[in-house]
Amino acid sequence: MKACSAMRRGGFTLIEMLTVVAIFGLVVIYVGQTLTVNERAYHTVENTSESQQNLRVFGELVEDDMRHAGMMISRDAGVCGRDYTNAPDILYVSDAAAIDPQDQIAPYAGPIITSAQTNLTTGSPFATTAITLTLSSLMVEPTPPSLPAYDTNNDGTADSDFRVNGGVIVFDSSNSGRGTACGRITAVDIATKTISVKGVAAMGAAGASPVLVAIPANEYYVNGTQLLWNGIVLAEGIEDFQIGYVFDFDGDNRIDTAPDELRSWATSGTGSTAYTSSERPARELRELQLGIVSRSRMPDPNFSGRPQALLNRAAITTNDHYRRRTFESRVLLRNLATRIDS
Repeated sequence: MKACSAMRRGGFTLIEMLTVVAIFGLVVIYVGQTLTVNERAYHTVENTSESQQNLRVFGELVEDDMRHAGMMISRDAGVCGRDYTNAPDILYVSDAAAIDPQDQIAPYAGPIITSAQTNLTTGSPFATTAITLTLSSLMVEPTPPSLPAYDTNNDGTADSDFRVNGGVIVFDSSNSGRGTACGRITAVDIATKTISVKGVAAMGAAGASPVLVAIPANEYYVNGTQLLWNGIVLAEGIEDFQIGYVFDFDGDNRIDTAPDELRSWATSGTGSTAYTSSERPARELRELQLGIVSRSRMPDPNFSGRPQALLNRAAITTNDHYRRRTFESRVLLRNLATRIDS
């Protein structure tokens, strides 16, 4: 009895203590590794989900503008754009929000350009110097009634259907074969009914007596990794924005065959026939295909997967640890494809 009591008072042996510490250390390491793996997985899922949700939301916004292209205006002014094979494309679609259909069903003719210009001056991506276009009206709708959409001078009263940082699509109503021209509006003058425009795409050569018409438009443009809508940032982390143009050249209500069935659409630097706004009238467009590539907000140093190619540029040859997602959609241009003008 005395021997047992002495052993109890003596406590644990060194071997027992080391064994307990070793077991505790293994448990701590296991729990720590589990927490680390879960933390990494959480951040990966968070970044990837954020990128995917942004693509869905902003892709649907672009789709909505596409569906309204050509509403209550000439079908020759519904769509315009600039196709790049080494950079994101630039897209202009007519601004349906600027137009009040009232109780009309016939499309509006739109304001005529009364100044001497026969085309827009372009640059890469925008013209260096803006040109001034004098319009017969700053509203698409006939007046009266006067129904402007935007307040351009911040006096609390709407005064124009055209707005700064918005777009404009120009076409020749006397010769739709010239295609369309488009650009960004940098200034609007209410008193003189003028807009200043930096051109992005030009029409074909003018004929003897051109009659140019200007239509307000929405601009989609990628600056760095920001997708801009009329100069407003829609999304961050956007690496590519590509548009494919689907035509019906012969008017048989069938999509044309390759390579003209999807112009401007390419993968990794190769693909379909290029698109130029001056080649064909916009009324021959039937659909637009949209492609957006986004990347995760933060790089993942543990991501070693194969880098994803951009839609219209060469694939990334080295892993930069960003996870990428692609949104693709095809939109029927109902105001161009299914409308029957009287």
